[in-house]
Amino acid sequence: MNRDLTVDLMRFLGLALVILAHVGPPSTLMEIRSFDVPLMIFISGMSYSISRKNDVSYAKYFKSRFKRLVVPVWIFLSAFYIAVYVFDIDVYRDIMNPKIILSSYILNGFGYVWIVRVFLLIAIVSPLLVKVSDSLTLPKLLLTAISLVFVSSAIHMLIDYNGKISKNILDGFLLPTLSYSSLFMIGYKWREIPKDRKVLMLISTFFAFCFLQWFVVKFFGGEYFNPNSYKYPPQLFYICYGLMMSLVFYFIFKIFSKRYIFNLPVVVFISSNTIWIYLWHIPIVEFFLRSGSDFPVIIKYILSFAIPILVTYAQVMAVKMFNGRTHDRYKRFSKMLTG
Repeated sequence: MNRDLTVDLMRFLGLALVILAHVGPPSTLMEIRSFDVPLMIFISGMSYSISRKNDVSYAKYFKSRFKRLVVPVWIFLSAFYIAVYVFDIDVYRDIMNPKIILSSYILNGFGYVWIVRVFLLIAIVSPLLVKVSDSLTLPKLLLTAISLVFVSSAIHMLIDYNGKISKNILDGFLLPTLSYSSLFMIGYKWREIPKDRKVLMLISTFFAFCFLQWFVVKFFGGEYFNPNSYKYPPQLFYICYGLMMSLVFYFIFKIFSKRYIFNLPVVVFISSNTIWIYLWHIPIVEFFLRSGSDFPVIIKYILSFAIPILVTYAQVMAVKMFNGRTHDRYKRFSKMLTG
C-alpha cells in the first residue's frame, strides 16, 4: 500500500501543534493552534479508510489498537517513574505520588496522557462508526455527525452534574466520544467525496464557524475567537473550528504534497512514530515547566520537538538491530516500541 503524503503531513502538523501547546505559546497562538486534536481524529478516520481490512474481527482490531496506543504509554511511564526513583531526579519528585502514578496508568492522572484515552475511545467505537458511515449517503452522514455534536453539547449545557464521578464519566468519556466520533466519520468518508463537494464543505464549515462565533458572543457572553474554552469537553464551536482548519490544511497539503520539498523522509518518520515522539516530549516540557527556565518559547519548542525525534530515531534503530537477532515472539513485542 502506497503512503498518502497528505495524511503524513497532516499527522506531522497535528503532533507539532500538540507539542506547541505544552511550551506556553502566546494566548492568541494558543487559540489558533487548538485544532490539533480534531485534526488528529479526522486523520484517524482517513487512515482507517486507507488501511481497512474487512476480514479483521473486532477483538483482533481492538487488541491491535490497544497495543498501539496504551501499551507504549505503560512502557514509557514505567521507564520514566523508575528513572526518577533510581536517579532521584529532584525536578520530577512531586510526580512520584501513588495517586498520580496509578491514575496515569488508566490514562487520567498524568496531564499528557488524556489524549491517548481519546484515541482509545474512538478506536473502541470506530467499527460501529464505520458500519454506520458505510450505510449512509453523504448528506445523511453529515446530518448524523452534526447531530452527535449537538447532543454532546446539549448534554454538557443542560445536565446538572451530580457529583465528581458523573462529571468525570460525562466529560472524560461520553461527551468526547460523541463529539470526536463526528470528525472520525467525516474523515473516514472524506476520500470518497468528490472534489467540488469537498470545497463546498470547507466553505459551509467556514460560514458555520462565523455564525457560531457570533452566536456564542451574542447570547452567551463569550469572547471572540476562544475555541479552547469549548474544548473540555469538545463542544459544537470547538468541533466546527477543528473541522474547518482540518479541511483548510487538507487542501494546502494536497497541493504541496506533490512537490518534492515536502516529500521528506523525516515527515514520514515523524508521521509513523507519533506516539513515541509524543511520549518522549513529556519529560522535556515538564522540565521546562518545573525548573522555571526562562528560555524563549521558540527555543523550548525546538528542543521539545527535536530531542524526542532524535531519541525516537535512536529507539527505532535499536529495535531494528534487536529484531535481526531475536525470536519472532520478541519481535512482536518490539513493535510496541515503535509507532
